[in-house]
Amino acid sequence: MNKLVHKFYIGFFIVVTISVLVLLIINGYSYYTSPFEERFFYLTTIH
Repeated sequence: MNKLVHKFYIGFFIVVTISVLVLLIINGYSYYTSPFEERFFYLTTIH
C-alpha cells in the first residue's frame, strides 16, 4: 500500500468515526436532556 492510498484509508476511518460520534450525539441528546424520571430504564434502576 503506497503512502497516498494509506492516507485515504486512514482518512476514511477518521471520517467514519467522527460521523458515528456525531450521529450518536444527535440521537442521544434528547435522552440526556430529559428529566431523570422520564428516562427509559428509570423504574428498573431503582431498587
